[in-house]
Amino acid sequence: MSFKKYIIFTLNRANTIGVIIIFFTIISFAGSYFYYFDIFNSFRFQYFLYLFPLGMFNAYFKNKFFMCLMLFFSLVNLFIIAPHMVPTNIESSHNIKVLYSNVLTSNTHHQKLIDLININNPDIIGLVEVDQKWAKSLEPLKKAYPFYKIIPQDNSFGLALYSKFEFKNLEVTRSSVGIKSIYSKLKINNKELNIYLTHPLPPTSKNYWNNRNEQYLNNYQFLLDKQGSTFLFGDFNSVPWTTRLQK
Repeated sequence: MSFKKYIIFTLNRANTIGVIIIFFTIISFAGSYFYYFDIFNSFRFQYFLYLFPLGMFNAYFKNKFFMCLMLFFSLVNLFIIAPHMVPTNIESSHNIKVLYSNVLTSNTHHQKLIDLININNPDIIGLVEVDQKWAKSLEPLKKAYPFYKIIPQDNSFGLALYSKFEFKNLEVTRSSVGIKSIYSKLKINNKELNIYLTHPLPPTSKNYWNNRNEQYLNNYQFLLDKQGSTFLFGDFNSVPWTTRLQK
């Protein structure tokens, strides 16, 4: 087999994979209705990284059909993810620094997180997957962060919220399956800020997917009537462009 024939053979194989990725791109639009399609939403950036260069290779070899096909669907994915990949400047009356981390319950490098916090000196800290071991190791933070709410759990859904500002109207909310979130109002420079730390279930089954989506809606409804600015953060077990999260 000549080198040119080998390249064309390889390109044809790559186009076959590209067609499969296009299929994933299309069915991911049904992720709002079927949980097993929702997972394909998570890889749109990877779809773009594969399809766009492949389209350019097809252009080089003057394969117009596959060039147009690959480039079109690469741009479809780019159009969806681009608004969420570009940093945006949001005007805010609250000049504060927030540190958030999913600590991973099984992670034993507790001191590294404490060192990171000491280096960055945030005003607010939000942590998820906090268990009893993590809660105990983070005890030194209470000196610099006198306002805190810690809910250690061994099921990967423990939470910890630390603040240099006093909590007001502190509340722990629960989803329909008992997953907890932490809400509080802070007064910063005579202005109010609502903060809400949450960690919905991962969409690993239909029930979990429904419960996650329900928690999205419950979080929105809970925060809807809160006055002042709102900062919602946590591990949403999703990508920012998923339709359910956008709603």
